[in-house]
Amino acid sequence: MGSMHAQEYRELLGREVGLKAHLDANFFPPLPMYVRSSIIDGFKEYWNGKIPIDELVGRCYLRDIDALYKYFGFFLGDEDEE
Repeated sequence: MGSMHAQEYRELLGREVGLKAHLDANFFPPLPMYVRSSIIDGFKEYWNGKIPIDELVGRCYLRDIDALYKYFGFFLGDEDEE
């Protein structure tokens, strides 16, 4: 269900605001603020081409790329750049 919400957040709010909404609403227990900040900062760097996807995995506190696609797949594309 969280991935359905992630897609809606991205479509309705755009990439960055949608990611913030996804992080705030779809994780239980809620993610600590430092984790959310690290993920958002990591995605901004990834979207700007400053870090590769391998480094983004670590910034999202995940073990592998499969988990990155599972939790954040809708935010990995570069369409609707802001």
